[in-house]
Amino acid sequence: MENNTIAKIRKVRIPIKLKLIAVVILLVASSLSYYAYFALKLFREDKSAYIYETGLNTSEAIAKQVASFLDHALQITDYLGRIYANTPEQEKMAKSIFEANKNFIEFSIYKRTEVDGEFKLIFAVSDEISLSGQGLPVDYFIKYSQINPIPFLMIEKKRRYVEGYNPASQFPHLVLATFDAEKNEIYVARVKMDDLADLIANNKIYEILIIDKSGRLFLKKNLSAEIPQAKALFYNSLVDSVDRKDGVSNYVDENGTTFLVAHNQISGEDLFVFAEISKDRAFLAATTLMNKSLYFGIFLISIAIIIGIIFSRTITSSIEKLFSATSTLAQSDFKNRVELHSHDEIGALSDSFNYMADEIVRYMGQMGEKIRLENELKVAKLVQESFFPANNLKFGKLEIAAFYEPATECGGDWWGHLQINGKTVLMIADATGHGVPAALLTATANCSASNLEIMAQSDPSLLNSPAKMMRIVNKAVCDIGSQILMTFFIAVIDTKKNELIYANASHNHPLHFIPGQSGEEISKQNLHPLMDSNGPRLGERKDASYNDCTISFCSGESIVFFTDGIVECTNKEEKPWGNRNFLKSIINNINLESDKFRDNVVGDAKDFFAAHPLDDDITLIVTKFT
Repeated sequence: MENNTIAKIRKVRIPIKLKLIAVVILLVASSLSYYAYFALKLFREDKSAYIYETGLNTSEAIAKQVASFLDHALQITDYLGRIYANTPEQEKMAKSIFEANKNFIEFSIYKRTEVDGEFKLIFAVSDEISLSGQGLPVDYFIKYSQINPIPFLMIEKKRRYVEGYNPASQFPHLVLATFDAEKNEIYVARVKMDDLADLIANNKIYEILIIDKSGRLFLKKNLSAEIPQAKALFYNSLVDSVDRKDGVSNYVDENGTTFLVAHNQISGEDLFVFAEISKDRAFLAATTLMNKSLYFGIFLISIAIIIGIIFSRTITSSIEKLFSATSTLAQSDFKNRVELHSHDEIGALSDSFNYMADEIVRYMGQMGEKIRLENELKVAKLVQESFFPANNLKFGKLEIAAFYEPATECGGDWWGHLQINGKTVLMIADATGHGVPAALLTATANCSASNLEIMAQSDPSLLNSPAKMMRIVNKAVCDIGSQILMTFFIAVIDTKKNELIYANASHNHPLHFIPGQSGEEISKQNLHPLMDSNGPRLGERKDASYNDCTISFCSGESIVFFTDGIVECTNKEEKPWGNRNFLKSIINNINLESDKFRDNVVGDAKDFFAAHPLDDDITLIVTKFT
């Protein structure tokens, strides 16, 4: 036996020292990984929020500055047009205001003619210095307008018009226009892009682009550089799909580089400012932190390995002692104990081992006692089962079908019968509670039934008074001095006279079924409880009195005897089956044969209880008069 036990103990292939080192490394590595993951995630989320907010703020600030610039230029354009009255003085004032605004390079007025309704140029002034600086003639924009017509109808409809960079122009400029409905005139100003270009160029972090709602470039940092086709398509789709004035989107170029793009609509215009930055550049700080965290983690793991090697031997020596002690315990030697003096978990484990060994010794003693008690209960159960008659009985015109199931090994319900002088004495009892004490009381009831049989054989008149029988059983119960009480019901059935005499000691009233007229539907009105006799429970007092009651019965009638367990036991929701369900089941099955009637009623109850343990013993007796 000893050799078999030793053979079952596996060989040590991986020393605990290496496992401890591995655990330390794993713990440190996992802790660092979790820390790095959540810290970097938090940092990245915070950084993302900051970047998105900065991008939005940048695009919003530029949008406001561009809007301010355009509003100011449009106001001057409108003002120049309104003060012009086609007189030398007004023309001179308009030219002086024009020259005072260095950003203006050309201003012109177009008036609708009454003949054909077309807009015709009636006044124009140009910045000759700026044009000559570009090597262009003074009338360059007049000729340019003939090649690139001004959209008069659009200007008339929208009342104000802004046009950005046009590659066809040799002098990059903005076109601003307003419509005076009262004079039926359109005022057009061509403005330098220098201030707006400087505004965009001065932003060193973001690449700024301005695009109109049709997807056409309005302004960017390097006007001569073409926008890649994929990027142009992305911006066009973004302009078409935006359902709000600002936001942030992601864009991946043809090289796989991801960009963060913040956009903001310029107030009052169909123009959108886009602030673009590569994601790698935006999250450079997070990438740097991740790399440094990796180096720091490697350093900590190295320290953990060194510490694990130094302290593992101290720990493993104590574990080896515990291992040796467990091996001895596996060989059924419960006397061995472990003596460790370290004030740590290993020392506490040795105390736990010693306590466990003591508990095993105590538990083995208790198990022996428990097995002995269980064997005695099994014997008691077998003895109690001998108290009950067969489940299916027939005595002439009387059929009896019974069912009994205890809630534990030994129950507190009991039923029995006597056959004396052609009469049937049917008895049913229910001791308070269940288990061994209640089972002992049922043994008393069974013994009393045997005594009644002997007494009735010598004195047949006893069969005429169930109340007298009840007093005899009550005296027997009181004499044993138990604190447990018992309900009891005795019925003497005479099938020759079709007569039943009964006495009751606080037991559940049996139900007498009397069928109605032929074809009449059965209801609870056909069930008549036998409740005219009702005395105190057995064991309450020796001088208790009981009375006899007599009923007559006919062929086709039935009487159902039962204990309260069948109506009071509950399901897993703690709901009892109850009298209503019990009566419904009786009515549904009353016309069946006695054994099928019993089985169906018990089946309905058990379907309700399901797998929930019984709260009380169950007894059901069906008697039919044929």
